[in-house]
Amino acid sequence: MKIENLKAFLVIVEHGSFSAAADALYTTQSSISKQLQQLEAELDTTLFNRSTRKFVLTESGRILCKRAAEIVREYHLMIDEILNSGKNIRIGGIPVMSHYDILNIVKGFRKVYPEMNVELLEFENAFIEQKLSDGSLDAAFMRTVSNSDLIKYRYIEICTDKFVILVPASHPHADKKLVSLAHFSDENFLFLGKGTSLNEISMKMCQSAGFIPNVSYTGSTNDGIKHMVGRGDNVALLMEAVARGLADSNMRMLHFKESVETKIVFAVLKEKKLNSNESALWNYIQNYIDLKQAEL
Repeated sequence: MKIENLKAFLVIVEHGSFSAAADALYTTQSSISKQLQQLEAELDTTLFNRSTRKFVLTESGRILCKRAAEIVREYHLMIDEILNSGKNIRIGGIPVMSHYDILNIVKGFRKVYPEMNVELLEFENAFIEQKLSDGSLDAAFMRTVSNSDLIKYRYIEICTDKFVILVPASHPHADKKLVSLAHFSDENFLFLGKGTSLNEISMKMCQSAGFIPNVSYTGSTNDGIKHMVGRGDNVALLMEAVARGLADSNMRMLHFKESVETKIVFAVLKEKKLNSNESALWNYIQNYIDLKQAEL
């Protein structure tokens, strides 16, 4: 049985005539008629009641209509899987992926689907958005500050995180449960590099608190920040998940009375049609997050 004959039959049912079906398929009425005749001959049955002016399905036609739609759908899924088998899924990720369970998610997916090639590429947030737009990445784990950042994407929320301040253990505010960023207007700040999204957010937070920060260091290494805070003459604005991994006996992690919350999301462009591999990844991540939330 030819899949094209089944497709032609479904288009005839949808449009109600040979001529309309021929137009929809960019072919001729005689070609459509021939395809239907071949299908009826193969099945040894009549699919349409030709005693009326309108195309009315026979009982056999109604059965085929239901089954043919399923067959055609499964056919396209099969072709999609074959065409995409062995292809890489290119996923972008922010530099601090290890703090947000992302590496465990990817590791778990690779274990469940060992036949799929998952390429995890680390970029800053701005580069991730650019590479999603130009097709260099299929999907990405991103950080967002507001819902307006996500207007172009379909996404699964992985977790939330918020800014904290890391201070030396000897700092006057070290034992406070909650602090205001304005209290640190005279401090020497350590920021992540200017190419990072967190650098820009940190600057805006300080400005909103009424001061321009004295930035004594910008860089991309957490170890450098940890060493300089622990030394006793600097403070650092960081995300809580990152700061928690750095804090030791030489420093304290303090929470703000007012803070900026960010989301970590798994995102694809809204207009992107997921292939079978990408759909499997999407569904795996959604189930992973659902199970994790159910455990809370």
